[in-house]
Amino acid sequence: MERKEEAEEQEYRRGKEAAERAEAKKRERMAEEEESKPPPVLPEGKKKIYTEAELAMKIPKKQKTLPSASTSATMSDHPIMPKAPSVRVPDSRVYIGNLRSEKTSERQLNDIFKRHGEFGEPILIKHNYAFVQYKSAEAARRAVQAETGRAIAGQTIRIKVADDDYKKKKEATSSHG
Repeated sequence: MERKEEAEEQEYRRGKEAAERAEAKKRERMAEEEESKPPPVLPEGKKKIYTEAELAMKIPKKQKTLPSASTSATMSDHPIMPKAPSVRVPDSRVYIGNLRSEKTSERQLNDIFKRHGEFGEPILIKHNYAFVQYKSAEAARRAVQAETGRAIAGQTIRIKVADDDYKKKKEATSSHG
């Protein structure tokens, strides 16, 4: 009788182990499927903001840790980690006004303005205006000089080097009143 009970117990354990292995394979398959899914489609100009858990999952399998400060790679070189905010050089931001926002895309502005210099930040498009942040004031001046009088989507744009002190001036006038 004891041998029969032992045999049943062994059979039970083997069945349980097989079920655990099957469950582990299922979880592994699901993880692989999740990794292979394309990223969600976001509106043009919008970027996904990842949670810390998502970022941890996105680190390549071979690279279990983030690049260290001692390596030549920086966090801005990492494909998932956002770049650190840049320090703005005075007079390096260009204001572009009189845009037809429904007919003007970030890509279109990028194609026009990238020839004048390297961007310090992505192009910021609002209702009917945009800002291009260059890494140098010289690039901003070249862009203004070259693109003054240009028509985009059938409308002549207004372009100038943005007033870096606008916020300071606005705060100063509002605090006195």
